Amino acid sequence: MRHVGIAVVLLAALVSCSQPARSMEMKDLLSGDKYVLTLQMKDLDGQWRRLSAGGAGDSGGIAAVYSAMFGGGGGVYYTKGETVSVATETYLIAYTLRAKPVNLMVVMREGPGAGPREELTAESPLGLSLLNLRAIGSLTDIRQFNLEEEIAEQAEMAAATEGMMSGGGEPAGGSTESLSNLKNLALAVQMFLADNEDVMPDMTDALAVLEELGDYVKNDEVFFQPDTGQAYGVNTSLSQKRLAEIADPVSIAVFYEEEPGDEGMRGVAFLDGHAARVGETEWEHIKAESGIE
Repeated sequence: MRHVGIAVVLLAALVSCSQPARSMEMKDLLSGDKYVLTLQMKDLDGQWRRLSAGGAGDSGGIAAVYSAMFGGGGGVYYTKGETVSVATETYLIAYTLRAKPVNLMVVMREGPGAGPREELTAESPLGLSLLNLRAIGSLTDIRQFNLEEEIAEQAEMAAATEGMMSGGGEPAGGSTESLSNLKNLALAVQMFLADNEDVMPDMTDALAVLEELGDYVKNDEVFFQPDTGQAYGVNTSLSQKRLAEIADPVSIAVFYEEEPGDEGMRGVAFLDGHAARVGETEWEHIKAESGIE
C-alpha cells in the first residue's frame, strides 16, 4: 500500500487538474475506441509528461500480457496523467516505445543487443502501456515532454549501451561497484532518517557526511568512487532539512559521481533509497530539480 501512496502523490503532479479514474471493462479499454493503441513520438506535445517507472508492470492478467507485447521502452513512459479503473485495479494510461520483433536465432547466436539499433525519431512508434498503480515501485524524472530533448537523450543512452556491449557486456569504469556503493549510501540515509525523526544528516561537505553516516555503512570505502578514489558529490542543499520539506524524494539526488564514466553514464543515489546510472541530459534535469549548484 505504501507504493500506491507514493504513486498517487506523484501522479497528482503530472496534470494541473487531476481527474477521477474512469471505470471501464478491460475489453473496452483495449478496443482502441477510447485510448488509441499506438501513437508516434511526433503526436506528443507539451501536455504530455515523460517519466521513468520502476516495477511498473501489471501484477498479472491480460494487462501484463498486453503491455509486454506492445511496450519496449525500457522503463520510460509518456502520459497525460489519466487513470482508469478495471475491476479492483487502477491503471495509469501511458505509452512507451513499441517493442520490435526479436530474431531469436540472431540473439542465440550473437547474444542480447545483437543487430543494428533503430534510431529514435519523430516517427518512432509508441504502444499503449497500462501501469498498475498497486505495482509501481517508483516514478522518477517526471518532466514535460520535449521531442528534441527526448531524441538527444535516447541517443545518449543507446551510445552508452553500445559501449558497454562492445566492452564484453560489463559497464565501463567500474560502474557496477560504484552503483553498489551509491545504493548503500542511499540506504544509509534512509536509516539515518528513521533514527533522527526524519531530519537529514549534516551534508555541508563529504567529511561531515562520512562522520554522520559512518555507523550506517559497512566501511568508509563506500563514500568513494572505486576507480578514481574521488569522494562522491554531496547534495549540500539537503543538509539537516526535514524530509517533509522536500518535494518528490524519488527525483532528488543525494550523492552522485562527480564525473560520468567511460560509457557516458553517471551514478546517482536518490533520496527515496534507490540508485541508478543516468545519461548527461537526464543528469542536467536531476541536478536542477535537486538544487545542486
